[in-house]
Amino acid sequence: MSEKAAPTSSPHFRTVDEIPFSILTNLYRDLRHARATRQRSASNNGKQADLRRGTLLSAAWTHIAQLCGRTSQLPSIQHDNRNFVPAHVFPPSESFKLVSLLVPALDSAHAYMGMKESKLADCFIKSLDLDPNGADAQWLRHYKEKDYRPQKWKRDIDIVDGNLPTVLKALLKERCAQESSLTIGCVWNALETLTQTAKRRHRRIAKVFQLPEPSSTSNASVAGRQHDSFQPDVLRANAIRSLVSSGTAEDVSEVSRIVLKDLDIRLNEDSFLNWFHPAAKQHYTQMHDIHKLLSDCHDPKFEIGEACVQIGHYASVMLTMRPSRRKLDLVCKNLLGNGPAEPSSSENADNSYFIMEPKLDGERMQLHKWKAKSQSEDFGGYNIRTFSRRGNDSSAMYAEALTEAVLLAVKAEDVILDGEIMIWDELRASWVRFEDMREVSTSIAKRSVSESASYVLRFMVFDVLYIAQDDSEDARRAASKVIRLPLYQRRELLKKIIQPKEVSFGSGVRTRVELIRMERGSNETELIQALQRYETLGYEGVIAKNPDQPYLLAERNIRVAIKLKPDYFDGGIQDLDCLILGARYSDSRGHRTQRAGSLSSFLIGVRSTELYASSQMHGNEEWEERMKKCKWIPVGSIGTGYSDDELAQLQHRFRGEWKDFHNLDLPEHFEQREYAPSLLAGVAKWIQPWRSVVVTVQAYELNRRLSALRFPRVQRINWEKPYYDVPTFTQLIDLDDNKTPPVVVADENDVDDVLDIGNKKRKRGTLESDEEDAVQRARNEGHIVTGGRSTRKLISSAAGLDVSNVKRKTSAFQNTCFYVVAEDCKSKEELELKIHELGGRFLQSLTSEIDFVICTTPSLPKARRLKHVISSNKNDTQKCSILRRVWVDDCHDRLSRIDIRRSDVVLASQTLAAIVFKFADRFGDYWDRNCDEVSIAESLREVEKWTKETNIDDKDEPLGINEGLPEVSRVCNNVFANTNVFVPPLRIGLAGSKLLLEAYGAQLVEKLDERTEFVLIHSSLRDELEKDNPAIQSKIITEIWVEECIDAGKLLST
Repeated sequence: MSEKAAPTSSPHFRTVDEIPFSILTNLYRDLRHARATRQRSASNNGKQADLRRGTLLSAAWTHIAQLCGRTSQLPSIQHDNRNFVPAHVFPPSESFKLVSLLVPALDSAHAYMGMKESKLADCFIKSLDLDPNGADAQWLRHYKEKDYRPQKWKRDIDIVDGNLPTVLKALLKERCAQESSLTIGCVWNALETLTQTAKRRHRRIAKVFQLPEPSSTSNASVAGRQHDSFQPDVLRANAIRSLVSSGTAEDVSEVSRIVLKDLDIRLNEDSFLNWFHPAAKQHYTQMHDIHKLLSDCHDPKFEIGEACVQIGHYASVMLTMRPSRRKLDLVCKNLLGNGPAEPSSSENADNSYFIMEPKLDGERMQLHKWKAKSQSEDFGGYNIRTFSRRGNDSSAMYAEALTEAVLLAVKAEDVILDGEIMIWDELRASWVRFEDMREVSTSIAKRSVSESASYVLRFMVFDVLYIAQDDSEDARRAASKVIRLPLYQRRELLKKIIQPKEVSFGSGVRTRVELIRMERGSNETELIQALQRYETLGYEGVIAKNPDQPYLLAERNIRVAIKLKPDYFDGGIQDLDCLILGARYSDSRGHRTQRAGSLSSFLIGVRSTELYASSQMHGNEEWEERMKKCKWIPVGSIGTGYSDDELAQLQHRFRGEWKDFHNLDLPEHFEQREYAPSLLAGVAKWIQPWRSVVVTVQAYELNRRLSALRFPRVQRINWEKPYYDVPTFTQLIDLDDNKTPPVVVADENDVDDVLDIGNKKRKRGTLESDEEDAVQRARNEGHIVTGGRSTRKLISSAAGLDVSNVKRKTSAFQNTCFYVVAEDCKSKEELELKIHELGGRFLQSLTSEIDFVICTTPSLPKARRLKHVISSNKNDTQKCSILRRVWVDDCHDRLSRIDIRRSDVVLASQTLAAIVFKFADRFGDYWDRNCDEVSIAESLREVEKWTKETNIDDKDEPLGINEGLPEVSRVCNNVFANTNVFVPPLRIGLAGSKLLLEAYGAQLVEKLDERTEFVLIHSSLRDELEKDNPAIQSKIITEIWVEECIDAGKLLST
């Protein structure tokens, strides 16, 4: 802890409320620093950082206890000893405040404050009396955008664009005191006020359950709620002012993180509870009652027994695990159980099987029903409560609607059911999408559904956690142990207590409780067939469970339950060209913090209708005007699939082209139709179509109701493709109708999920027999075996793709050696296959033989390391270059070796740099520099001036390539004057050499005859062509000979 945390003299404070908040501020800073240290350190040092985090928590907890005079509760030995249990130090009421401020997710008293970043920013603007149009207020409102940051803060590295607390800290430095007088009690009162002003949601719950209004810490706020003069905005502003007046800028910034529930100290619920008390995590998993947890754990004699649940308290639900696609067959074998077969099955009861059920695309829900103490207490003498997957009380949304159906369908006094809420739309004969469920559920709860609608709210039950038919002690004890029963027994219990019932709930709505359909499977084939069958029925996927396993609270186990969805497989809509129509700002959360504050997520769309025109119209003014009037339909958003370098190129390309986007005032080129709110939510900028870029994406499917793509991801960016060369919305529907069905493919990213599912746990890095054969084959071929923890990566790194049985399609890459760097093995093998088909050779390590390193993404850590190694070694720089994969892809598409463009180069050798520079510098530009509009205008004026001085053209306009080439040849020295050159149609990229020949006086002929003096071919094809056509051997020239002649200023011998 920092020295200035608090005085270390005798106790000064009676309760935790009087403790200076600066102690927690310093703790947050130290924990954040420990997190950063862990990210920068190796694995061993990372473990030390975790230990340091626990030490910091213990030191702060002990220090606060000493200030409150609770030294008697502390062990006589040091705080990092095993005997130190934080739960024993403070009484539950005071522990709750500290726990809530350290882990806001556990703060049940302030679970809902109605404050997100934008609303919190407006509250600070009002509290600080800022000019709404001033620079500071605008910066707070647009905290994600770099352009709004004031000049004096431009170089402050502590400010993170997209992170509101860091912006607040900068603005409050000049407005807050240097010395803090803020206490934990003041912070708690401010949080209470913010919570009380957001109690409209609680009043709706209170109306359903007839609960009393929560007590407030402020008499004024209670009186305010009883009168029309209650003003939430004023109370919130006063609470913020109290914080600003007594705390430092850092203190207030940390409080804002607590309000947003994003402390960013990497202290989650599980890690904190494990530190707090040995039994705290299991206790919270079973009951999710933080107050009871603190009360029980404060007792030194408390010990938790076997896993059990309690009616009325949320129990953490069991989760399913995503299996490895490569090891799916092995996973299925380990799911097989020996429970009794379904009664309806004709197969032998002794056969092993696993249970399959549809994966529902709805809202996970846990329903509690228990007998009320009095008939008038609740719904027909019963309490009914529902909880979401994360333990939030969702009773206001679903309890009243499901009450009658639950009472009729569930034949048990006390029960806890695990299931999923789904809504069936009878008019459309389909399930309501997950994106629309909350809106429809809200209208059902408010009884505001349109009379013309016809919805069925269905609670699909798939498991049970608690069953009691009476209120006796023995029945409750037995009911709490239901989760320990195997699945097939819990399934039999469900069949006995659930009888599907459907009842009416107002106009246009019916509710239904039913048991989800289950079936048996025994192998991978049956599981895939079930996946395809469920998909056709409108479900999200399939879940497979072991019938012999118990219910695991808050756990994923690949031996117990797995899930498969179609998007886990290759397939769907492929190679879809879309145009970028808008952009969103990124925030500071997630693993891409370097993109924070920039336009890094893009809105994409397709054309509304087809515009037919003859081929002669393409490119002329009439065609351009017609295309500019074309309407566009947004169909989704993309944020993955492109590297940071490609994002930087897009941002540079679009600089100065963005315009502010408003949902209520759509751009003219957007088709006027009703768009889903989620599709346009957060869009900040739009761009004219003819200024934009086409991207190729893949997606799982098209959501017909929302007219939006599901799971779109960029495959490549088409920098040179015309903006209008994208499909129409009708064509997109056709693509969705004919999309590729899902197929199972290997993926190294999830191989490690199944390394320990065999009878004996296998150490990471060990190889099976077939894998050892692959490595040995690689060694026999002279490859250097390298690799890390993943077996899949080890084999790919050692052997690469086995191309022994793959035929070559051309010799374009003959005598050329490659080394491929990719983010995954699938991409690496795709590139190696293309290189082999083009006649090239690939190795698995960087040696002196390598001509080109091909990288899928230049921002990959390995690619950056290779760039540093090659650029620092002068000998390697003479030969080896690093290129992007797009060059190999284009060569493979044309089955020929095309010229290397500037956009293909990541790192150029001296030879390649000279070639690319010469090709790009024919007219005075630079291939390795970025230019702006001013420099382009200056270059055009120089060309225009030079054209007039040399009398090339009398017109007052820049030099035209087609019209000016014959005249330019006089100025460029007639090296190839009076020579006839024939270029055979071999699909070789020789456009640059042809231009140079014409510019220096050569005449290109269309056929080979006796007057032809030279035949131009690519150097990679010279040996093959001379062998097949010895008669023209003396006439063959290459692009290298052309450049040598130009350098020498005369014709050289061939």
